[in-house]
Amino acid sequence: MTVEKIMTTQVLQRGKVLLSATVGLLLPLATALGATPADRQDCAGNANPDQRMAACTRVIDDTTETAVNRAAAFFGRASVYFNRKDYDHAIPDYGEAIQLDPKNARAFNSRGNAYLAKHDPDRAIADFGEAINLDPNFAAPRYNRGLAYRGKKDYERAIAEYDEAIKVDGKYLLAYKERGSAWYERKDYDRAIANYNEAITLNAKDAWTLAHRCQAYVAKNDYDRAIADCSEAISLDPKYGWAYNNRGVSYFGKLDYDAAIADADAAIKLNLQDSWAHVRLGMAVTAKGDFSRGLAELTEAIRLDPKYAYAYAQRGQTYFQQRLVTRKGDWDLAIADYAEAIRLDP
Repeated sequence: MTVEKIMTTQVLQRGKVLLSATVGLLLPLATALGATPADRQDCAGNANPDQRMAACTRVIDDTTETAVNRAAAFFGRASVYFNRKDYDHAIPDYGEAIQLDPKNARAFNSRGNAYLAKHDPDRAIADFGEAINLDPNFAAPRYNRGLAYRGKKDYERAIAEYDEAIKVDGKYLLAYKERGSAWYERKDYDRAIANYNEAITLNAKDAWTLAHRCQAYVAKNDYDRAIADCSEAISLDPKYGWAYNNRGVSYFGKLDYDAAIADADAAIKLNLQDSWAHVRLGMAVTAKGDFSRGLAELTEAIRLDPKYAYAYAQRGQTYFQQRLVTRKGDWDLAIADYAEAIRLDP
């Protein structure tokens, strides 16, 4: 063998050794580039949303991870999407979590919430049902299925679901609140109030519940109790326009038009787009004989919500009253508004 061949063979052998050593070094490095325990912790929620999403994605992309860990990562990333209201990305990730872990009741419940947020109650109801089948003691999907039925205006089924949620968890505040609202929609104001009472027992500082109990008292013409509840709600949340509106309705019912005007004005200052507040203000100033301002407020309500039947009806009434009182109103305008109100809400 020539010297050249010997040298060539030696170079090749050294190259093979170097290559083997390099591969040996790179393999641990490649493994190190996969998901880490810190990634799994961050994905579980111990990080800000961007970090959490990145960590979950690293776990998802690491093919050496267990199915359980990857399912948890898909769930975690879906939760970030959901919180960002990116439901179209959340739903597929929840679906991947379910494929990897078919007995994950939380994933079914969360995907149901995403469908509900997309106004797809039927798919939501199906997912909530799967969650309940997997874990009958999981109260949340029963409550959420109640929300879905309420969205379909099936108040009887909604109430039944809230009943079941409360059986599982007797301190389920949201279930009492929503069951109260469902009874309100069925015009059973006493049962609505009873549920709001239960909710207030659980949380006496809940402005939402106080304002809704106020609304139920308004429906019963119990204006003093309504005013007390809405006033308490406003003290807890001074920017709660809906409470100002309901208290204004109560003052209007007591013929205290100045107080009604003040509350409507307050609601409008909080939200210039509040069409209901403009209607209430229009009605109150009209009751004091200011037809011009009343018509202006009602017209603004209609501009904000062209399908607001009640606003048309009240403007028609204002034109009618103006004609009777001042002889300057227009019967035709009154008739046209009444007709539009009937068309929108037969």
